[in-house]
Amino acid sequence: MKSNIFIAILLFPLLFACGEKNTTSLSHLSDFIDIDAIEEVRMSNNSGRFYLTPEQLISFKKDLYRLSYAPNFSAKVGAISMELTIKGEEYELTSSTNGQYVEANSSIATKNQDRLTPKSWFYFETNGVNFDNYKKP
Repeated sequence: MKSNIFIAILLFPLLFACGEKNTTSLSHLSDFIDIDAIEEVRMSNNSGRFYLTPEQLISFKKDLYRLSYAPNFSAKVGAISMELTIKGEEYELTSSTNGQYVEANSSIATKNQDRLTPKSWFYFETNGVNFDNYKKP
């Protein structure tokens, strides 16, 4: 009888852990979306609303590779909107002026979708990237 209780106590945490989404090995935005597949970006920041030029798009993709995943985090964002077109579908990232974080809906994930809760928000540290630096051409 005591051994059954002991086994149950040991198995309970294991069963609980299996029900959670494992995102520990996901560390960057590139783990969730195919950054190289971004076709165009419509930026809305303090410079106005505009499409990135081909040169800006190259720089933008490099900046996105710098974003690191911030699990179990939330932040107030919204002053900067980035509408990404990936394989003909539109997705949105939001940030704030000089923001330290970018917010995305889980619907943007084109990779590792099974590791996210559907219809949830997740965040990325900008690591010094300031999306307000993109200027209207």
